[in-house]
Amino acid sequence: MLNFFEKAGFKCRIRDEDRRIGECDITGKKEGGWFSNDTHLLAECKDKEHVTLQEALKFQAKFNLFARRHPDDKAVGYLVTTGDLNKDAKSSIREFNTGRDEDEGRIRIKRIRP
Repeated sequence: MLNFFEKAGFKCRIRDEDRRIGECDITGKKEGGWFSNDTHLLAECKDKEHVTLQEALKFQAKFNLFARRHPDDKAVGYLVTTGDLNKDAKSSIREFNTGRDEDEGRIRIKRIRP
């Protein structure tokens, strides 16, 4: 997964620990240009068959705290899984993203094969 984010231009760190948001798997930053802000990345990787609603809500809370730490920049979140998200978890993330544009920060779901 790290290669995916680095190819997208992010400079990443693995297994970051922050007192305010807790543990996260990958954090990264992509420098902005002359007329664009930096982009900050928060990714949570789940190697399990099913991601539950509780796990999705926990990641949403972490992402909200993470995005507030970077109010002048763009924040993007990825929930990466090798399995499926349960129906309630998918709808919760969809609802979280409703009404948010790209600059406010959105969570994306990425499914990878084990």
